[in-house]
Amino acid sequence: MRRQFRWFLGGILVVGLVTLQPRVTAIAQSVTPIGSYRCTGTQQGQTYELPLVVSAFGDVFRFAWGDPPTILGLGLLHQGVIAVALVRPSTGAVGVALYRFQSGELWGVWSRGDGSIDTEICVVPKGSDA
Repeated sequence: MRRQFRWFLGGILVVGLVTLQPRVTAIAQSVTPIGSYRCTGTQQGQTYELPLVVSAFGDVFRFAWGDPPTILGLGLLHQGVIAVALVRPSTGAVGVALYRFQSGELWGVWSRGDGSIDTEICVVPKGSDA
């Protein structure tokens, strides 16, 4: 009896997750960070400005900083927060970023993997149709 009950609960869980998955994906894709941005931030106390392009890649997003891109990333959007793994292909250096996607802007913190944390804000440039 106990084994049957576990199987029954497991079956409900699997059916629930399979049923819920399309709904979660649809919600996640209803508002996306896809577009071109102008980012300003700090790195080791110095201010920088850099273009960013975010594009769709299946259910996740590709990030490309610079023109031409010098830093690449892959991000996952969940409940308005985007976690991004990033790499500088020229050196192989890796890092992480965490953004709050709000009102069409990205507000974030990031680390280049040396133990420090810096900030960045990315906005759609004025006059842009993105």
